[in-house]
Amino acid sequence: MKKAVALCLVLIMLFSCGITAASAESNDDYLKKLTPALIQEINSPTDVMIQVYIFLRNCPEAQHVEEIISQKYTWTNQQEHLMYYRKEMSAIIGAYVQGFIDDNADLLYKVICQTDAAEFIIAEVSKDNVPKLAQLDIVKDMDTYGSYSTPTALTEMIAPAANERYYDPRHSITARDINLRDYYQFCDSDAYAVHFYVRNLGYIDVMIEERIGDWLLECSHPEPFLFVNDHLYSFKEAYDAGLMTDDMLEELAGSSFKGDYVLPLLTRYIKGDADGDGECTIVDATMIQRHEANIATTSFFQPLADVNDDSEANVIDATLIQRNQAGIYTIE
Repeated sequence: MKKAVALCLVLIMLFSCGITAASAESNDDYLKKLTPALIQEINSPTDVMIQVYIFLRNCPEAQHVEEIISQKYTWTNQQEHLMYYRKEMSAIIGAYVQGFIDDNADLLYKVICQTDAAEFIIAEVSKDNVPKLAQLDIVKDMDTYGSYSTPTALTEMIAPAANERYYDPRHSITARDINLRDYYQFCDSDAYAVHFYVRNLGYIDVMIEERIGDWLLECSHPEPFLFVNDHLYSFKEAYDAGLMTDDMLEELAGSSFKGDYVLPLLTRYIKGDADGDGECTIVDATMIQRHEANIATTSFFQPLADVNDDSEANVIDATLIQRNQAGIYTIE
């Protein structure tokens, strides 16, 4: 009898240990959601709020967006369908993310950034609350907010203007958020040409080709700005407002200011000058022909190559350049 009781006690103890071990293992699963950098921040001796990305599981309703919009809208073309799709998707995901914030407001010290089209937020969270958030089923992963840039006198000046330019009540831009790629101060002036990125603002990867006076601006987005009178202006806005002059454009074109673009940022706007060397010659006609044949060229300026203003650079433009060189056509 005593042996039976003892055996039962041993089995109970082993069973209990097994449950405890299984529970401990299960409870530690949340650690897989934390990056090493975030764990390091949690264990650092400083007692400060941690800024973290909180990635949520995919919004369940988002899978049914196509069905939902089919019931609510009719459209006449693919572009219109895409517009409704994005509108509905943003509404559904935005509500999903906002629901997470509302349900867990006691764990979030401050929400820094919230999007309507992606299932994540950036927030300030206490070290104690990071593990608590990671243990929520709705949370998929967590990571540190990322590295800050070192503030400079110029980024300190730009920050208020950047907030005005990119106003978002959910995200206050500081000097540390501004990654200054390049800048140029104009001679005898308080005006700067600045090219910068703002951390955690989404940018569309497009090329900007814009005529400003007698110059062509070519760069990648985000575009450079003129910073003057405590405000940021696109070059076109500044030129139209009389804040950017032709002399300033020429000065900037002759400087080392390039932003993050490998080709010259500003090129003389001379129709037919496909290679951007400041002249329209037979070489430009050849370059257009090479471009038409998909043969790589070292530099090619589409807006300058479009001699007849049909928004294309093709053999017709090359022919007009040849005719111009022969004196039987005038490029205007």
